Amino acid sequence: MHPVESRIRYLGIVTDQPDALSHFYQTYFGLKELATSPAGDVSLTEGSFNLSLLKRRDGLGEVGLSHIGLAVPDMREVEGRLEEFAPGVAIEPLDGSPAQGDYRVTDPNGYAVHLSTSDFGVATDSTALPGVRHVALCEARGDEVVDFFANVFGIRETGHSFQSREQGIPNRFTTDGRINMAILCDAQQMRDRGEAMTPDHMKLGVNHFGFGVESYEPIVSKLPAEAEPSRRVDRPDPNQYRVLDPDGNHIDLRLGQRWSREG
Repeated sequence: MHPVESRIRYLGIVTDQPDALSHFYQTYFGLKELATSPAGDVSLTEGSFNLSLLKRRDGLGEVGLSHIGLAVPDMREVEGRLEEFAPGVAIEPLDGSPAQGDYRVTDPNGYAVHLSTSDFGVATDSTALPGVRHVALCEARGDEVVDFFANVFGIRETGHSFQSREQGIPNRFTTDGRINMAILCDAQQMRDRGEAMTPDHMKLGVNHFGFGVESYEPIVSKLPAEAEPSRRVDRPDPNQYRVLDPDGNHIDLRLGQRWSREG
């Protein structure tokens, strides 16, 4: 049985102010409204990725970047792969809306992964920029997390990630061929390695995400001061930017369609 050919199509953000976040992402990143829900959720897209702003309520957890979502072609295949590679993982049905997807499972650290058999309402592969091209998880047991996504969902490990393994670096990098997903080591692992702490290793679960952009200037020059746009001097590309949305969620900006470390 081959792994399911999944696509990373979704990110859920829990917020007390979905309308304010919607305004921010529509104004500065050109996203369009995809759907709303009676509960106050707002789903946005550039055509190929669903960014859902979930009104905080019981069961959704804390405000912030919450969970990713994968588009899967056939849940029967997913069930078979889970039975083989993660037999203890339960499949929880959801409401099927663009803001939630059809099912929820959990990764080896217990973090939620939502699944949709209808692409979270965004079945195209738009090349429009700005567009989400990167999500980063901060989790322990990175190798187990990579194996879970690879064996069950077909999310492949990149060449850069194999280089990290050879060098004893615990960060891992994966891709569905379009979106780069990093699995970054947690704060304890950084301390154990004697390395300087950065925000990328402090917030567990979904840590940050990134937009591919055609040019920095049209976005960075218009962002409000509270977005705190700054160059990521700690990155291999010193021109890469980090900005904050109105809830303080971390967003990276990088030129082009393909994210770094994706080869």
